Amino acid sequence: MEKNKNSWLKQNPKKALIFVIVFLLLFIEVFSFFILKIYDNNKQDYQKFDAHTFFNYKPNKTFNVDGWNQFHKNKVQWRFDDNGLVFTQNNNNIKNLPEKNIVIFGGSTVFGVGSSSTSSTIASLLHKILNEKNDKYFYKVHNAGVRGYFSYQEFNRYLNDIRHQIDPDIVIDLNGRNDVYLASKGFLQKNFDTEYSKQLEKNVELMKSLNQSNLITATNSGKLAYRTLRKVKSYFSNNGNITAEYTFPTNTNLEKSLKNYILIMETFKFAVEKEGKKFFWFLQPVAHYKKDLTDEEKRRIRLNPNIQDGYEEKIKFSYNFITNYNKNIIDITDSFEDIKETLYIDDCHFNDKGNEILANKMADILLKNQ
Repeated sequence: MEKNKNSWLKQNPKKALIFVIVFLLLFIEVFSFFILKIYDNNKQDYQKFDAHTFFNYKPNKTFNVDGWNQFHKNKVQWRFDDNGLVFTQNNNNIKNLPEKNIVIFGGSTVFGVGSSSTSSTIASLLHKILNEKNDKYFYKVHNAGVRGYFSYQEFNRYLNDIRHQIDPDIVIDLNGRNDVYLASKGFLQKNFDTEYSKQLEKNVELMKSLNQSNLITATNSGKLAYRTLRKVKSYFSNNGNITAEYTFPTNTNLEKSLKNYILIMETFKFAVEKEGKKFFWFLQPVAHYKKDLTDEEKRRIRLNPNIQDGYEEKIKFSYNFITNYNKNIIDITDSFEDIKETLYIDDCHFNDKGNEILANKMADILLKNQ
């Protein structure tokens, strides 16, 4: 029998080769399927591709974080509502007051990094405080914060999603740190169609092509190979001499970037107010600006690999420039100035107490303008 088998292989080498190739391909495909299954089961899949902003969050998903760098001892559960917004505890309108919808935009600070739960984010606390301090309206606050977002993405999300999903009466944007951070790395210098927006658009086009029917998305082995290559690429890019080669832009170029950030925000304000809605642009506090930091806050900031020599000076220069250059921003960076207790968990995220202080400050400003 073995002799017949060997003779068949010798007599049909091409068929035997095809058989071996097909068998190997099937084996690789099945193997890739199980590897992806294990990976996806272990992955908290709550983000989704978005054609306008590159990414945001999937509706009605939950995920757990390990206490925001151990600031909280227990795991923190995060969840998203029907629109993919961070869940906000909007209580019932038991007084039957006229309702006003508020949407608050921002990056990870608004999202709630540092909060012990979704009920202690700035948005949830703002809802609670507004409805405790007034009996004229019932305010429903919606949290459109997305980790990593800056002004360009926030504006795009408002234009393409939020204004249709929620139709807010009031739009708030609490930002500044992410835009200044990008500016300090040399982004946002040329014009409204900034270098960083172009980079985002390239990522959008890449994801569009991957979502179409092609070899990468049609086979498990293609998906596994693509993910592996991306992981290898990110590993090498993150482990090079980035810190050593990193140089801050000159103050002149930094000013160009900051002017474009201001231009984006002024356009955002114009678009909102053109529709008869109110717009509030708040400059978020950061640890390097105005507060006398506690020893614990200083220790936590030292742990952040993104904070390099010279960054503190660039933050101070940028925030001074922003507040002096335009009149539309509401500067609340002094909210923690006289508070001696620990409020920051790192250079730009707050604990529950910090969120409450900011929510109170913002609520007072909103109510004065109702």
